[in-house]
Amino acid sequence: MTITPLPLTHTIDGVVYTVHPVLVGTETGNFLVDCGYEETVGQLIEKLREAGVEESALTGLIITHDDHDHMGGVPACILA
Repeated sequence: MTITPLPLTHTIDGVVYTVHPVLVGTETGNFLVDCGYEETVGQLIEKLREAGVEESALTGLIITHDDHDHMGGVPACILA
């Protein structure tokens, strides 16, 4: 199993926030834990590719809880 943090930054009202989705690679596939803000989906895709995983190769998406910094990018992630 591999665990790869994918830090993403987003500025809101002049304050920079960093969120940390995680790519979990297993024998059965690649799972993304959380996906950040809607505005950080481009960064997320770039980080996934840097980790050697195309967004189309994700096996599943796990959302830890219902906050916009954890699930705001779900629609864009699903459609990517």
